[in-house]
Amino acid sequence: MKSMYDTILELPLFQGISSESLTTILDKAALHFEKKSQGEVIIQSGTTCNELTFIIEGNVEKTTQGKENSTFIASEPVSTPYVIEPCSLFGKQTVYRSTYTALSNVNVMSISKDYVVQILMKDEVFLFNFLNQICKHSQLLENRLWDMVNYSHSMVEGGLDEIS
Repeated sequence: MKSMYDTILELPLFQGISSESLTTILDKAALHFEKKSQGEVIIQSGTTCNELTFIIEGNVEKTTQGKENSTFIASEPVSTPYVIEPCSLFGKQTVYRSTYTALSNVNVMSISKDYVVQILMKDEVFLFNFLNQICKHSQLLENRLWDMVNYSHSMVEGGLDEIS
């Protein structure tokens, strides 16, 4: 059976961190561990993001709804280990965009924003991993946007061809 130490090393933001650095982080950090039961909401869309939250084990569904209760709703499974919306921790809008619901019993770990800032300032690997997560998310959204633009463009072109 894996130890909690090994599990934390598998989390996206902790990969590649030395044992010494992780020990220092774990000794000083106020890590909060929580268990959620099937059907429980882990994070609700619109809630202020003031900590980094990690899904350590279990099955989770991410549900995103369009602005102002539009009828557009997208749901997708989240595979563990997973860090929930690190891009929501900083910036102009520091609220979660999606709702995360436990589909099974789930183990969650969170670290306060204040301590995340301390880790970012002291550990280059954690900083690099954090920046990679944010960039990965940004690139994913940009790709999705362009896929939608290309799809819309091909629909318009296809529609016009059929009319002619």
